[in-house]
Amino acid sequence: MKKTQISTLQNGCIEGIACGSNSKERSAIAAKVFAENPESITVTCNGITLTLQKGFSKSLKTSWFSREITESELNAIEGCHPELRRYTFESSFTLMILNDCRVVVEKSTRKSPGATWKFRGFDYLPESSFKIEG
Repeated sequence: MKKTQISTLQNGCIEGIACGSNSKERSAIAAKVFAENPESITVTCNGITLTLQKGFSKSLKTSWFSREITESELNAIEGCHPELRRYTFESSFTLMILNDCRVVVEKSTRKSPGATWKFRGFDYLPESSFKIEG
């Protein structure tokens, strides 16, 4: 059975003009994607295949897929060259497909192994770069 794809969704804006997918379309696709992938989802982006596990909020009302990724995987997914990305601290990257099928990388850093992780933001990635395998 062919899996529902998120590649038709658009996130963001161009030159200040909102051009993302409307919420009805995004919700309909998200409902299908989450129903077809009850425990995990396997996606391919720029030649890298990753399996993301489903996570839930404490209330179980919100769910998402996520997986920690390495810096080299991040560079390949974002199309960056390693020499363009310099981190002075220990870094953590988590690829996530949110409950509305937006794709983000959560970035965190810490100064040393015993230090607290600090959230450094999200990189929003184009859904068109991801193919759901299955």
